[in-house]
Amino acid sequence: MKNNYSTLIKSFLFALLLAPFSMNLAHAYSTQDVVVSGNGDKVRTGSGDCLRSKWDVGNDRCIDEQEPQPQIKVVRKVIGMDERTVYFNFDSSVITEDEKHKLNALAHTLKEHNIKAVKILGFTDRIGSDAYNYALSKKRADAVKNYLDSKVAIDSSILIERGLGKQQQIKSCDGVKGKELINCLKPNRRVVVEVDYLDKVSN
Repeated sequence: MKNNYSTLIKSFLFALLLAPFSMNLAHAYSTQDVVVSGNGDKVRTGSGDCLRSKWDVGNDRCIDEQEPQPQIKVVRKVIGMDERTVYFNFDSSVITEDEKHKLNALAHTLKEHNIKAVKILGFTDRIGSDAYNYALSKKRADAVKNYLDSKVAIDSSILIERGLGKQQQIKSCDGVKGKELINCLKPNRRVVVEVDYLDKVSN
């Protein structure tokens, strides 16, 4: 019994003597994984990885601190109606100078964003036959498409172009005749460009 007690005392004292060494060893495992130069810079291999010592346990000294980056999310956007509607003179498919400014801005949007779909729809007023107005609406849609193509190439796989003639009249101008009727129906003589695109915004 006395011998067992003596052995227990010796084991306890030996453990106390080893405690500082064990703490230093643990510190070495936690801080000496990455090899540093004399001026404190991390030593890297040819592949850019940190050169590590013999210890198996890694640490985060090799991770460069970076500024937190703002979170970016992708949203689907559609251009407003006023920005994408081109108006035409009576019985004409010629784009006026004023409307070209609108198309120039639209072409810039097509260049700068991830475009998902483009739809070009031509319309006329109600004056004239259905067949004539259908052909005229197609000419107007063609004119807008060709103008945009001269500024930026539109992927044909995402493009829809149609002439819809007298469909979707904005103003009816009932009871109006002559030149007043032509002026009244001006909002109907148009091409609408529908652009669906993705944009990145910060949270």
